[in-house]
Amino acid sequence: MKKVNIISLIGIFLTALLIEGCKKTMDVTVPTPLQVTEGDDPDREFQDYLASAPNIAVTLDDLLLSNGATIKEFLKDNPEFQGEFDKALKGARLSASLNDVSLVKKVLFAQVLLFIQAHKLTNITSTALWDNDAQTMVTDLYKNKDYFTVDGRRIYSPKQPYGLGYSYGQRKWQERLPPPSDMGGTCLDAAIYGLDCSGFIINVFQQAGFKIPNTNVAGMYSKTYWEKVLESNKTLDSIKVDFVKNTLGATKYTASTWQTLGLKPGDIVFWEGKGKDGKPKWNHIGIVFQKADKQLGIFQSNGIANPDPTNLKLMLSCDNITRGDCQSNYACEGRGVRAKALKFISDYKGGANPISVIRLSALIGNEGNPRFNLRFTNDQNVDLDLHVRTPAGFEIYYRNKLDNATQGQLDVDCFCTNCPNGPNENIFWPLDKPSPTGKYRFWVNYYESCGRSSNTTSNYEILLVNDKKPEVLFKATGTMTPSSVRPIWEYDTETKKVTKIQ
Repeated sequence: MKKVNIISLIGIFLTALLIEGCKKTMDVTVPTPLQVTEGDDPDREFQDYLASAPNIAVTLDDLLLSNGATIKEFLKDNPEFQGEFDKALKGARLSASLNDVSLVKKVLFAQVLLFIQAHKLTNITSTALWDNDAQTMVTDLYKNKDYFTVDGRRIYSPKQPYGLGYSYGQRKWQERLPPPSDMGGTCLDAAIYGLDCSGFIINVFQQAGFKIPNTNVAGMYSKTYWEKVLESNKTLDSIKVDFVKNTLGATKYTASTWQTLGLKPGDIVFWEGKGKDGKPKWNHIGIVFQKADKQLGIFQSNGIANPDPTNLKLMLSCDNITRGDCQSNYACEGRGVRAKALKFISDYKGGANPISVIRLSALIGNEGNPRFNLRFTNDQNVDLDLHVRTPAGFEIYYRNKLDNATQGQLDVDCFCTNCPNGPNENIFWPLDKPSPTGKYRFWVNYYESCGRSSNTTSNYEILLVNDKKPEVLFKATGTMTPSSVRPIWEYDTETKKVTKIQ
């Protein structure tokens, strides 16, 4: 990015005042925005609908985490995070002191970090960074100027009564930047503070302490992309990420079925719309939140990239936002970096548009009640297997992956070098169906050494989880070799107790 010499700008500014008097112009070199090649290519019809969707007022005290606790309740129960929370509010990074914290708590605190930043960006008008009188950043050199000129062309520096606007391709929200030069019409006439939807996500993760590659929404639609993002934060790099499956096992589904997915705070939602070429394209993204009153919403940035050339001369009307005037991206309450009610995704076109959901989690595999999860080491040399026997006596493991009678199933399996999800195994009963009551037996079996030395060892961790609350009912760790006695436990659903059998 081409940088502006601040000292030179101030000199130009003072000179302009002396020479021009009250004339509101300023000749400067405008920073070139850091931008993706194509931008997000937003679906214009979808964005117009989204602009009319209700905004939601949100405070940090009002937000719930995925376990149903407020941030205050989480900090009260986990005081070891209080210092890190205070630092995050001031923009500081995490310390290494959290390395020994449980993974489940790390996931919840990752949600806290993301909400701090998302809330900050959607409520920029209430921060010390914002000059409410001028409706600009307090550091803005242009806030008392109606416009400045670049190569004889006027670039307006408008007020932004609702804070950050929608700015196609923009990644630096604290700078006034014009849109990318590949756009046409009036969108080129104003330099504003804003972000597009992928730029919003990038800034939220950057400010939460992650390194996140600059790309558009389509580029973010990848499990590998998010794995690398999470690995970039050495304190939180053990967090897992996966696409959420619906009841049919699909990771792409129509928005009308979102209620059955059990969307949770912190979920990253993708929308598929039509690109400028009329073809389907992932072109919108946001982060799910939930308020204490259980209302679901989404942090995001919405607006239009290119104006409709047939509609440029229409007067701006925020009550009836249409395709035309790019002023709506910064002058209308319905567009920009906003918190929106989530209900719009099932209302728009009857929920016919496809969506996908990425979720940060502590464990690989489907959530369940109950859920048995095994993680182990040395998967290239060792194969450990998870077994669960139901109260009725059906044994679920790699040879019998599904119990048709109860819908319990093994959905993640690892066999030596064939471990697409790493050294993990997962057996679960669906959250939306009643699970068997009684006594479950579960154990870890050392299957083989994958053709290596017969004395190869592996460490393991086995968890029994109720994801409805969520809560960890039981946890055990150990080390196994081929000669080890397999550990067996029994879980009684009536007493909620786990007993070591062997």
